[in-house]
Parts: sequence; C-alpha cells; structure tokens
Amino acid sequence: MLWFNRLRLAKNSSLESIGIPPPMGTTPIPAGYVRVYHQTPLENVESIKAQGILHSHMKGIEGPKRIYVWKTPFYGSSGSHATVEISVPEEVFDPPQFLTIKDVPTENIIAIHEPWHELAKGLIENYPTLEAIKEHFGDDWKNFIASIDNHHKKAIDAYIKYRQP
Repeated sequence: MLWFNRLRLAKNSSLESIGIPPPMGTTPIPAGYVRVYHQTPLENVESIKAQGILHSHMKGIEGPKRIYVWKTPFYGSSGSHATVEISVPEEVFDPPQFLTIKDVPTENIIAIHEPWHELAKGLIENYPTLEAIKEHFGDDWKNFIASIDNHHKKAIDAYIKYRQP
C-alpha cells in the first residue's frame, strides 16, 4: 500500500500529515523483499501515484527498455527528479540495476520523494514560527512568496500547514 494511502489510515507525525514521507530508507519492508529506488522526472509523479511504474512508459534511454532501479538513490540530490522508493521481492531484483518484472504496482511503492519535501523540512527546522519567516524576509516576505515557482510553493504551503495551530 502506498505511503500516501497509508497516511489516510494513520498519521504518525506532523510531517506525514502535510504530505512529506518518512526519510528514505526508514520505512520497514517485509522479509524477503529488497528496497530499491527509481528516479523519474517530476511530471511522472501523478501517473506513478495512480498506476505504479509501468514498463510501457520506459524509454530505454540508458540501455534496454526495462525498469532501472538502484539500491541507493542514484542521481544524488534530486532537484529535478522524484525518487520513487520501492519494495519488491528479492527474486525480481536483478543487480545492479534492473527489475525482472514488467510493472511495479502501487502497493510496492513505499514513498515518492519530491524535491520540495527537503525544502519544506528545512523551513520547518529553521523557522519555528510563521513570524520567524516574516522577520527573516521583512516587509518583502509576501513578495518573496508570490514570486517563487510552483516547486517551492508546495514547500511553503506545507510549511504553513505545519505551523498553523
């Protein structure tokens, strides 16, 4: 079951309640399964949330048309990519970078980590109140918020939700 589906059942932390998944690699997985990561452009996130990772959408840019995964997030800090954390049976992982199954269903997706999650966590850690962010930016704080891109707006929205009583 997807992390974001589990969120509706039990909110374990304030970060989860605003749409930020637990840190990568911390969610327990079943025995006999392996945790792997697949990175994808941000525009694919909604489709993956709805349908999982589908072989039919693979482009084969890096080699054969397969689902490429690694045991660690492989593009480093993912500023323009989402990192899909997956749990699959050990027998379908073909080290070092392939899955032998055609599709990854949504129930095998642990979480989808988007770049804005880290930004929101940074805001929460560094600005303990909404007043603190206003003090930091002074009179320009509203202009600052109005001028940022959608990627950063998600982080600001999450921060505001987190800080609201």
